[in-house]
Amino acid sequence: MTLAIDDFGFERGADGLALLRAADAPAFAGDPWWPLLPPADPLGAQLRPEHPFFAAGGAHRAFVALRGGDVVGRAVALAAPGLATEAGAPLGLLGFFRCADDPEAARALVGGVAAWLAARGCARLVGPLDQSTWYRYRVVTGGHARGPFLLDLHTPRHEADLLRAAGLEVVATYGTLRASTAPIGHLARAHARAVRAGITFEALGPEDVPRLLPDLFALCQRAFAGKTGYSAITWPEFQALYGPAAALVRPGLVELARGPDGAPLGLCFGYPDLLEPARVAAAGGAPGPVETTVVKTLGVAPDAPPGLGAALLHRHLEAARALGLRWALHALMEKWREFLRGLEAGKHRGDAPPPELWREYALFGRDLAAP
Repeated sequence: MTLAIDDFGFERGADGLALLRAADAPAFAGDPWWPLLPPADPLGAQLRPEHPFFAAGGAHRAFVALRGGDVVGRAVALAAPGLATEAGAPLGLLGFFRCADDPEAARALVGGVAAWLAARGCARLVGPLDQSTWYRYRVVTGGHARGPFLLDLHTPRHEADLLRAAGLEVVATYGTLRASTAPIGHLARAHARAVRAGITFEALGPEDVPRLLPDLFALCQRAFAGKTGYSAITWPEFQALYGPAAALVRPGLVELARGPDGAPLGLCFGYPDLLEPARVAAAGGAPGPVETTVVKTLGVAPDAPPGLGAALLHRHLEAARALGLRWALHALMEKWREFLRGLEAGKHRGDAPPPELWREYALFGRDLAAP
């Protein structure tokens, strides 16, 4: 059947969103994990004129691929205010990408996005990246058979191949590592050094999150600025994203570190992997209790003392063991190779065994030709 590409902005309203949402079903056809994922509607939440991305001057163009009138894919071009290449040139985003295993459709979608961004003066394209790294970004490139954990990224198995076929190349890689929660000597030593330096640690419960959310917002901005694809978000956006996370908080799995003056210097945010029993059952196993903690966010301020991240992780693993959680997923790390080397060094001193690479992810991109 002949391929057709439709493109539009906000003028289509609800009908346009319905077209974009229709790409999910063909993209995930036959995927055993997709039905397990918590319901979410990032398109409805983010592609609206009043969203801060657009209120701050952002622009977009949506592209939908159709065969015989049926949607087979989507992509959204995003001209992102505040995002630039290392040389300072405007950076454009390939956002909300989803496509059936149809290389021709993927090439047409990426081509449409690239042409629109180039016409707006963007020098480079990166993606998939849905407005900023605070939202969904990257593609799963390995570990599909293991399935996603709670709040993991999950993309169709063929998606990375489609992006390569469309002329994009990997610009950054990430990994999730799985390890025992057994004590690790060098983490314990880092914690002891932090305590001697006057660092205090505060275990947060669900009731603490609303009160401390402004502190966490300020800390996260300092900790993650400069990461690949990062851009700042507004306080209302942060509230909407992380306020609901209070429901996941369990005693000891979320820790805030403060300096001697009381200023927040580090955060470890983790939670039990509540998808674990369903994932085991979907793989044909006998589901049992949750045995895994997810270390989702581990961030420290630039002026934090060396080793504070390791100290926070030590406290998280101690709390996880106390809750009966035997395994830890160290999630979506850009510097996972360095982390792995550090734990391998711990093993050589008789400490816990090193983790294994559990899931892999990538961010893609390419230069754009001037119009």
